[in-house]
Amino acid sequence: MTYWYTAPVSAVSFNDNCVDITVYFDKESGTVKYGIDPPTQYVQVINQCEPVHKKSQHVLDFHRTPGTNTIAITGKFWTGAGPYQESITIDQPALYFGTVFKETLLHKKGIIITGEVKSASGGPVDETGLVLLSSEESTLLQAIEVTNKRSQNFYAEQILKTLGYQMKGKGTFADGLTVVRDFLAQEVKMPVDSYVMLDGSGLSAGSRFSADQIIDWLIYLARHKYAEQFRESLYRPGIDVSVANNSRLAEFKGRLWVKTGYLKNACSLSGYFKDKKGHYGVFAILINDFSSAASAKEFQDELLKLIMLD
Repeated sequence: MTYWYTAPVSAVSFNDNCVDITVYFDKESGTVKYGIDPPTQYVQVINQCEPVHKKSQHVLDFHRTPGTNTIAITGKFWTGAGPYQESITIDQPALYFGTVFKETLLHKKGIIITGEVKSASGGPVDETGLVLLSSEESTLLQAIEVTNKRSQNFYAEQILKTLGYQMKGKGTFADGLTVVRDFLAQEVKMPVDSYVMLDGSGLSAGSRFSADQIIDWLIYLARHKYAEQFRESLYRPGIDVSVANNSRLAEFKGRLWVKTGYLKNACSLSGYFKDKKGHYGVFAILINDFSSAASAKEFQDELLKLIMLD
């Protein structure tokens, strides 16, 4: 639960509920140093990383102790490497936001706030007398684009709980899942007992969907009035920038819209393609229990190429 793709969800969230840590080699001191953004006392960083002069020895790792905001930087950092940034999750997102807000007021505006930052409990806060100073909203489409193009699990879970709040009156996982299950049953004709959905992102080891069900879902969306908007929200090889592999399937630039998925022992690739005649198709390739992730992805790519060249 250390890295950005497992960030906790919260109604009050900030910086995707992560702190960004940049590790670099300082030539003057001859040591490995780090910087954090936002600069905050909310997290404690223990730097145990050592410099090495051989690139082959370079290995860097991070670990946040569960239930705390203590982050350890371990491993060996090659002295010839440039700065490396990683987003690390935090514990108790609401307190994180409140702490950084308090620190920002002090350092940028000189406003001193006494007392501790605490999470309110006991129901809604009385808003009598409060004045709205500023408001900024994003659209659902913007949130979906971040979710799909970056495989941003945090956004997926936030959307799920928002669905619960908007449709059932409570922003809980249970209510969000009920909304999705009802929709799949009524609109996509997917029986509730034919799959297992335990979260919004698919990180849960217990979630189960078949390739056929994913294809049924994608076909439904292809006939939806917002079909084009959804398709363009997917990752487009050769067009969109990817933090993972910017060259994967780039040869099909403008003809492929995909969603990748990867966990230990599970690798998926699904989406839409356009063949040489301009016809659109749908595909879903799921692989479990493989010995090599690289081989699994290579197989997916080769199979997809055969489909598109047919």
